[in-house]
Amino acid sequence: MKKNRWNILLTHAPPYGALDEVAPDVHVGCHSAAAVIREFDLVCCGHIHEQRAVSELNGRICVNPGPAKEGNYAVIILDDENEPEIILKNIRDEAVQE
Repeated sequence: MKKNRWNILLTHAPPYGALDEVAPDVHVGCHSAAAVIREFDLVCCGHIHEQRAVSELNGRICVNPGPAKEGNYAVIILDDENEPEIILKNIRDEAVQE
C-alpha cells in the first residue's frame, strides 16, 4: 500500500481490542482489522453501538461515531501538519433555532 499522508480504514466491525467491548473484558472485534491496523493512521468503525467514542489501539486512532439511526456522526478534520481533529456529534445538537 502506498503511504499517503492519511491512510484510513473504514470497517463495519471494530478492530479487536478497540471499541469492541460488549461486557467487562469481553471483546468481539475483528482480528483481521487488528492485524493490519499499523498500516493505517485512522480507523472508522461501528457495529458496537454502545462504544461511541474515540480510542487508540497500537498507536492508531479508532473512531466509532455511534448509531446513525440515533442521529450520531463524526466530523474528522485532517490536514498535513496536525493530528486529526475528531468531533462526535448528533443531529439533535444541531437543531436550527429560529
